[in-house]
Amino acid sequence: MNNDFLSPNGQLGSAEFIRAGFILILIGAAFGMTKIINPNLGAMFGVLSIFLLYPWVCIWIKRLRHGEQSGWMIFLYILIYGVILLIGVFIVIIMFGGSEFSTLIQDKVSGNISQAEYIKGIEAMAPDLALPITITGLLSSLLTLFIADKTIPSHKDGHSLDQ
Repeated sequence: MNNDFLSPNGQLGSAEFIRAGFILILIGAAFGMTKIINPNLGAMFGVLSIFLLYPWVCIWIKRLRHGEQSGWMIFLYILIYGVILLIGVFIVIIMFGGSEFSTLIQDKVSGNISQAEYIKGIEAMAPDLALPITITGLLSSLLTLFIADKTIPSHKDGHSLDQ
């Protein structure tokens, strides 16, 4: 299983892809939760979460190969993830920071507040939005994982060829 995360060589069937994706999503969620518990520690784990990109790329390329598609198709799924995440974060901001956020934007656009005051206002909202945005990222990852799994064809036997 750990070779699934560290090498882009080989192939992953549907079940292995979902299992590896769940593991990476749980690690990412744990990193995201540290922002809620301790914002300073959360910033450090936010930087460390960049190291999760390589294992994600490895499992995506292997799953795409198993479906007899180019590994470059990963960019389509990155786009899908980005759109889902953007919509989700937009909904979270409206639901949990609605009037405060819109007032802040209106004040900035009309010139009533400076850039520093605007940033200070956004930072004041951050603790209230940390959990909902973390959950949104988790759900966006899960949804993209399942969309990919259903749109990438599998071999009839459902197992990877290199096993």
